[in-house]
Amino acid sequence: MPKHNERPNLLLESDNIPIKEVARRVGVTTSTIVRWVKKGTFPQPYTFNGRTFFSAKEVDEWIREKKDNRGFNGTQPQRFNS
Repeated sequence: MPKHNERPNLLLESDNIPIKEVARRVGVTTSTIVRWVKKGTFPQPYTFNGRTFFSAKEVDEWIREKKDNRGFNGTQPQRFNS
C-alpha cells in the first residue's frame, strides 16, 4: 500500500504524450512530427485541457508498422547471391 505522501505516476497510466516525447520515441525533431502530421503520414494529435497530445498507442502502432515494412523507402532490399 502506498504511503500517504506517495502519488501514483499518472504519466505511466496515461495514453496522452506530448510532442517532445513523440519526437524522442521516433527519433526525429518536433518540426518533423508536425510536417508528417500536416502531410497525413503520422497519427493526428488531439487537444485535452488546452494541451496538445498524441496517443501513445497510435504512435507505437505507427512505429510497429514502419518496422514491419523494412527496406529502403518501403521496398525490400535485394539480396545478391555470391
